[in-house]
Amino acid sequence: MEKELILLLMCGMLVFVFALVRPRYALAVTLGANFFNQPRPQIAGAYVTLADTAIVALTLVWILRSLVVGRLAFPRTGLEMPFGFLAGAYALSTVFAFDLGRALVKTLQLVEWMLLLYLTVNYGRGKKTLRLLVGTLVGVGLFEVAVAGYQAARMEDFRRVTGTLGNDLGWYMFMLLVLVTVQVVTCTELKHRLLWAVASILFTFGFLLTQVRELWFSLLAVLSLLAILEVFIHRRPRRFLRFLGIVAVSGAAGIILLLPKLGSYLVTLENRGLDTLYTRLGQWGAALNIAAAHPWVGIGPGGFGQLWAPFIPETYYSLCVAYGLVGNPEIDAHSFLFTRLAETGLFGAAAAVWVLWCLVRRTARVKWLSLPPLAQSIAITAWLLALLALLTFVYSDFFQIKLFWILVGLGLACYSFVTDTARPEAKATTLRPLQREKGAYNFGC
Repeated sequence: MEKELILLLMCGMLVFVFALVRPRYALAVTLGANFFNQPRPQIAGAYVTLADTAIVALTLVWILRSLVVGRLAFPRTGLEMPFGFLAGAYALSTVFAFDLGRALVKTLQLVEWMLLLYLTVNYGRGKKTLRLLVGTLVGVGLFEVAVAGYQAARMEDFRRVTGTLGNDLGWYMFMLLVLVTVQVVTCTELKHRLLWAVASILFTFGFLLTQVRELWFSLLAVLSLLAILEVFIHRRPRRFLRFLGIVAVSGAAGIILLLPKLGSYLVTLENRGLDTLYTRLGQWGAALNIAAAHPWVGIGPGGFGQLWAPFIPETYYSLCVAYGLVGNPEIDAHSFLFTRLAETGLFGAAAAVWVLWCLVRRTARVKWLSLPPLAQSIAITAWLLALLALLTFVYSDFFQIKLFWILVGLGLACYSFVTDTARPEAKATTLRPLQREKGAYNFGC
């Protein structure tokens, strides 16, 4: 435990020093640290990771630099009001929570997500910075693919691989797959397009290894959204066919890489398919029963796993027990909507949906701008992920994945390419809208 705390302290000091001198390198370290959940010592009853330490260090430097110049360099994104309502709903639910300590930890986690978004927007501006951050995410993601492949090769009977991220690996692979595939479509140079295509194949392989079937439907939703965007709105059917082609090639190549384990892989999917669906129905039914019993403020953030057992519908109770879900305090409702309804009530659920809606609007506003190819692909990726989070909020929960906030933050940071604030050192509070575009960088708010 002491060694782990020392390692976390050293990581925090390193990021702090980097942030004083080169904020973009500190942000790159922070984003890369999100791929590693080890070490995980407990502090005040909560697990702390390298990413948590890095975010705290970068936030302290952000505040310190603002104190030096006499003003807070706070980038306005138009999300402040919905974030404020959501934080207020969490705070209100915490007051009435059954487990106050756990509710406080979950509320602090929400604050951490907000900080990660704003840190990325504040320090993620500029072409060099954008290349550095995207390269960091893709590079560390490819390392995770290698770890996942190594784990799969050592398994006798195929199971879901977790890499260093645990169950979040599938979400990271999916988001990075969307990022690199959009890069293939929007990139103008052939050699770069080929490199992104190779990365797309590798991330498809890693995505298939994780067996997160709910995200397969999300991938189909991405294809549908891009078909509407490119074929019917932009009138560019060739670009959509290129996207469809790279998805088909990546999928075929991923399956070829899986051939040594394909038999056991398909057996595992068949055996777990219906059982997983029934356990999800049990979790959703329990969440609705909790929401009916505590409709306004819920049972407190993070309280679902401790209190859901008596609310499970009888049809699914035995299966939830068999899979070890009952008695696990880390369990949630496996749904963005149902988790918020059960834990924060109607107020929290409404505020959370409002945040998603605003994310879709802000990222869409950036996507329509005339941007460089890399920035354009980041903006499209951010919009796709925000829209997917809103469309699939019944059966998935993008909110809890830090990479979601990172990529959305990078997409919002791309707005700086249409203003004079491309340098990371620029003070966001001194920005003024251009005459030709009212509301520049503050997203029209």
